[in-house]
Amino acid sequence: MNMSNHEQPREPEHDQEQVQPTPPFEHAAVNLPASDSPSSATPVYEPTSPFWQEPPERSLYFPPPYSVGRQLELLCKQVEMIADYLQSRGFEAKRQELIFRLYTDVLPASEEFERLRNELEPQRAQLEKAIQQTQAELMQVEQEVYKKLAEARLPIPTSSRAGRRAQQPPRPPAVEPEMVEKALSDAFANPEDICGEQGIAPPRERGGFLSQFAPVGTFFLELLAPLTAGILLGINLGVITGFLSLSDLLNLKKPLLFGFAVLVGFFVEKMGGIVYYALTSSFAQASEKREVGNEVQPIPSLRHGFLFGFLTLLALALGVGMVTVDALGLRMLHEEAIRNAQVLGAQAGEVLPLWVYFIAGVIISMPYLIYKAVRGWRDTEIRQREARVEYLRWQHVEQRRAEPAVQQAFTLAKRAVELRQQILNLQQEHAFLTQRLDSARTQAIGCHVQFRDYLQQLLNQMDGVYPTNGRHAPRQQETETTLLKRLLEFFSGKR
Repeated sequence: MNMSNHEQPREPEHDQEQVQPTPPFEHAAVNLPASDSPSSATPVYEPTSPFWQEPPERSLYFPPPYSVGRQLELLCKQVEMIADYLQSRGFEAKRQELIFRLYTDVLPASEEFERLRNELEPQRAQLEKAIQQTQAELMQVEQEVYKKLAEARLPIPTSSRAGRRAQQPPRPPAVEPEMVEKALSDAFANPEDICGEQGIAPPRERGGFLSQFAPVGTFFLELLAPLTAGILLGINLGVITGFLSLSDLLNLKKPLLFGFAVLVGFFVEKMGGIVYYALTSSFAQASEKREVGNEVQPIPSLRHGFLFGFLTLLALALGVGMVTVDALGLRMLHEEAIRNAQVLGAQAGEVLPLWVYFIAGVIISMPYLIYKAVRGWRDTEIRQREARVEYLRWQHVEQRRAEPAVQQAFTLAKRAVELRQQILNLQQEHAFLTQRLDSARTQAIGCHVQFRDYLQQLLNQMDGVYPTNGRHAPRQQETETTLLKRLLEFFSGKR
């Protein structure tokens, strides 16, 4: 080492033989954890990582197990070497700060993580074992439910159908009492079979692909039928009252009156249809054959013959009035057309008998009213038959429910629901323990990494600084490898 142009560092005044040895760490101001300290004596729980049992999947990373004991042992050796170095160089304050940070930053988090591992890892292992046992018991209970359903000759319902491209059979739903209830309902005969047994027609007819558009056709029929009949009814009302004439209709001289007449006719026709539907529906319900027995209570119904007869007469009067308006209006329009033809000198016909115009009025207004009346009766009859079929289905289910195999299937299904809930509770508890361990592990690793960064920063600050008579002088260029270089290479990974 060339020291000609620089001041030679002063050696201590005492001889090498008189230098006091560095006191061990157990006698230092702040002791490092010894081999018999609680942190070292605590038994380390070593679980088996899945990384070491089988090759990891592609693009999948398993973090290796974090051994607190080994990490603390290695860290304490590093701190011991650095503390010796700082004490030999006279940096006692730095040495005390280093040891203080070790005890305040690293050791509490590491000891807490180790304590949680020893406390929670056995509990988590017990939970995993309990989950496996409960799942095995659940599978066994589900198999018993399927056996009881087969013994009772009940079909196993399916939750959803697989697609054609998937080529997979439909999966059965989760085992629960509702599934057994659905199996009982599916085992019952369809409405066609029940109606065949009773000797009656099915409530609703089966349709093909076009039957899906039946509601759309019904909607347009309910809209266009009263609209067309209402247009003629409104025009005839305007002609009878004198607000409209044939020339006004042909030349559209009074569009506002024409629109108003059409609107009035549409609402009158629509309300007439609603009245006929409601009356026939009420008459159909009043005509039901009610079964009253010892166990069946009669359903209350309103029975007032005079009021029902009076409303029926009003409905008939409404229909007759609409037909009369159409007949008289058509006759007046026909007569005006004949007069106009005679004035122009054209060939004109003659006025027809009045009953002919009444037939035309019936053809215009009565089809919609008759359609609503028939539909009111038919809808009530369909609902009654559907209610009867549903009653027979419920009666069948109640009879089959009393069978021993079905009762056992319901009991096992309830047990399956309890086991499924128990598995969910165990999984939630297992996830909570795992979260606690992950939080403690993250805290321990973070404190460890933070302390290593502090060590690296400390070594970088001490690089090139030596005490000289209480003052710090820049480090001289050296050719040999010093202890500080070895520590820097050790922490940077260059060995």
